[in-house]
Amino acid sequence: MAHLRDCVRQQLDAFERHLQRLPDFIDVHQHVHQLPAVRQVLLAELAQRQGQPTLRRTRGAHWRGAKAALIGGLGGRALEQLAAAQGVAMQNTDFAGVYAFDDRQPYARHVARWLASLDAGGLLMTHPARPGAASAHDAIREARWREHAFWLSGEPAALRCGWQGASAAVRGQSPQRPEPEG
Repeated sequence: MAHLRDCVRQQLDAFERHLQRLPDFIDVHQHVHQLPAVRQVLLAELAQRQGQPTLRRTRGAHWRGAKAALIGGLGGRALEQLAAAQGVAMQNTDFAGVYAFDDRQPYARHVARWLASLDAGGLLMTHPARPGAASAHDAIREARWREHAFWLSGEPAALRCGWQGASAAVRGQSPQRPEPEG
């Protein structure tokens, strides 16, 4: 536990040293900030510092599949309860972006479904990387490349047209693109 406490302290110290302030929010890779030992050490360390970053909620407000439920179930509720007891706010009201990292469905369809169901104040997690940037040992390397390609394409703009476009994409139709202005 002492090693974990030292790691958390060193990371927060380094952030404060370089940016002269605490982070606005804490969002730990692979959701480990919700695990029992990590959440206890993290919240104890935050209590010793001036200011309070918010924490990323890992539980979705709606059913988004077994994998999303498993991630949130690994300690999401306990993190929220402990944070509330210590006066630490959660950053987001909802959480989406969990999928199998395979290509059985186009990534755009996942995004459309997540956006259509995401509550106000929700957070959409994404994992993009440029082709060649992800390590050969990265288990989700190809998914990262697909996500990167999606975010650089015209598809996100089509989804921003409104929930009607997102809903159409969920049903497997092409979202309607806006008419050009002018």
